[in-house]
Amino acid sequence: MLQLHPLNQAVFSGDAFREATTTAGLRGEPLEAQANAALALVRHERARIAEERGSFARFANGLDAALRTNAMEHMDDPNFPESGKLAIANGLDLLNTVTGSYGRFFSLLEPMLHTIAARTGRAPRVLELAGGSGGFACALAALAAKRGLDLNVTGSDVVPLYIDRAREKATAHALHVDFRIVDALTMGELDAGAYDIIFVAQSVHHFSPGQLARMVCEASRVATTAFVSVDGYRSLSMLAFVVGTALLSFSPAAIHDAVITARKFYSEDELACIGRLGAPNAKVAIGRIWPLNTTMVVRFDGLTASSSKSA
Repeated sequence: MLQLHPLNQAVFSGDAFREATTTAGLRGEPLEAQANAALALVRHERARIAEERGSFARFANGLDAALRTNAMEHMDDPNFPESGKLAIANGLDLLNTVTGSYGRFFSLLEPMLHTIAARTGRAPRVLELAGGSGGFACALAALAAKRGLDLNVTGSDVVPLYIDRAREKATAHALHVDFRIVDALTMGELDAGAYDIIFVAQSVHHFSPGQLARMVCEASRVATTAFVSVDGYRSLSMLAFVVGTALLSFSPAAIHDAVITARKFYSEDELACIGRLGAPNAKVAIGRIWPLNTTMVVRFDGLTASSSKSA
């Protein structure tokens, strides 16, 4: 119900939307402002069209709007202790391990990694942004090693304690993973073409539409092949799952963040729109890892990502 495909498509076909989504040549803060304005327009126009389409459309859009929030998660609060953030990140890492999510994320990347290896004759280079305490970066390196795939993995975040703990984790498991502090919005310290794939695992909802568009835009400079993200699927059942699993932790901080997280997930159409805003000349594909996740693949190499939904 919260995907709102018919309403979104009606918005996207309108002249006002097309005029608001011209971002060619924009980057940095101007792109961020334009993308935020574009998504605000989408949600405004969606509400207007819902009013015209009757009670069910009004109810669906109203429910979606009521669930959305701009509240800050503890993970994003600069005043929340880093040790508390680390505890939440470690809890999420454990949940992903138990649910087998990391294996499914690897399966999403694996065909692309083999293509890159065959094309370049070297190990593909993957950078994970906003990677927390390094759970997926370590899992990616371990899974690649099990498959006999040579891979250069770098994990990153802006929280120094995360990087310290991630390095300890990689050392403890004898994994060859590099970790560094990287600002996901600017990537200013990274050279053009420094990586092949930039990946974001379950952190997309932490960023505003404009910030995410900036991230995609900078990835088009830094990555030779693609920007790939995985986050929660926007639905009532996903809201119940996220909050329910957090309740099992008996951690007030984890429960607080889980409730906000599930309310902030982007719909498929919103992600497709943001991907196009960030990289107007790229191929954007939106897919699903059933039942928990929505994926976005933005290809910079001219190839079309395999997905059930493309843009």
